Amino acid sequence: MKLRLRLLLLILLSLFRAKQPMSHVSRLKLRVWPVDVDIRKVNIERFFAFGDLGWASMLMDWGIFRQILTSRYAPFGKCLSLSVKGPLWLFQRFEIQTTIIWCDHYWVYAEQQFLAKGQIVAISVIKGGVLQEGRLLKVKEWMPRAEDIALLDKPDLVELYQRTEKAMWRATRI
Repeated sequence: MKLRLRLLLLILLSLFRAKQPMSHVSRLKLRVWPVDVDIRKVNIERFFAFGDLGWASMLMDWGIFRQILTSRYAPFGKCLSLSVKGPLWLFQRFEIQTTIIWCDHYWVYAEQQFLAKGQIVAISVIKGGVLQEGRLLKVKEWMPRAEDIALLDKPDLVELYQRTEKAMWRATRI
């Protein structure tokens, strides 16, 4: 099933779901279809696309996806890290669990676990934000109660990725 169709189905189903608190673990259940695989298993680029669906599902769980659409915001995520432990096979069912781990003024950091048969197949850490007319919005402009998450201690994992990202940008400057 094409990702756009999955997103459309996700949007339609979100109309009938109750809002969840931001501490809630967003769970998205999917199945691997023939368009998702190289020969028999999911390739690495599809994990990134599945992660985007998990990010959208989380925004829908919070009930702010509608606000994002009507305000002409453009949500996006930057995958900071993806570690694949094992394959996802053709027609296999799996679940993406997305959990917010921290946020600062502009970015929300989340961990995503890809589970199949109760076992972790892959883990990713994403950094998500929202643009409006090319301007990166502060988290409090688009996310209600962002202060609740900002009060959490910054995890070592986020600190590590922030340092790594800065080092990568410095290394690529000519």
